[in-house]
Amino acid sequence: MPDSLLEIQKLCFKYPHSSENILKGISLKASSGETICLLGANGCGKTTLIRLLLRFMSPQSGNILIKGRNTKDIPERKLAKCFSYVPQLQTTTFSYSVRDMVLMGRIPFSGCFRPYTKADHKAADDAIERMQLTSLTSKSFMELSGGQRQMVLIARAIAQDAPICLMDEPENGLDYGNQVKLFHHISTLSGGGMTFIITTHHPEHALWLSGRVILMKDGLVMSDGNCDECITQEKLKDIYGINILVNAGKDGSRYCRPSIYA
Repeated sequence: MPDSLLEIQKLCFKYPHSSENILKGISLKASSGETICLLGANGCGKTTLIRLLLRFMSPQSGNILIKGRNTKDIPERKLAKCFSYVPQLQTTTFSYSVRDMVLMGRIPFSGCFRPYTKADHKAADDAIERMQLTSLTSKSFMELSGGQRQMVLIARAIAQDAPICLMDEPENGLDYGNQVKLFHHISTLSGGGMTFIITTHHPEHALWLSGRVILMKDGLVMSDGNCDECITQEKLKDIYGINILVNAGKDGSRYCRPSIYA
């Protein structure tokens, strides 16, 4: 693997008053331009790992390094220049416009109480155009559908211009067409050097992205490799507990479906 942009070393975490760790010594590395899908059943530790990377919580043990530097030694504002984040779903009490929401991705550069620069406005406008949200620019974020809000949050992450984008089930609320557009944008951005770590419940999304897959179960990494290595009937049954057929289409593409529909 090329020199690591991100390195996670033996990360362990448990919630207060819990007798069992949610994460049990997770270790992995990520390089620039990688797309990594985290797959696993509910409670396996995917979202917990994302929250630890963002320093929303602190691990009991282990380290997270960016370019060799421990994130616990990085000031919060500088950390925001390392990671952008797309949550599962976000609401706001205030009636921010779509453009204002995307501009918030520039706060790590401008600060909370300083005016945005020309570069900030250009970054926001470019992200809005890339995500095809120009017609919604002046609309209130609160008035948008769940899927539209998600696309705005992705535009905000793009405007933030961090080298690593963390996405927690980003397809949540998106219709099929917008899911396809989303994964197309991820592929394009990763080709430009941006690293994505994405949690999802859908093995087919990992197949769409054709990147790296990490299968998680009970707080452990069960498999880490490319789609052919990780998206197999045996391994999917191990983490989900059901038979999932992995078939090849006539064009050589692969797809998944539960065996009850076979």
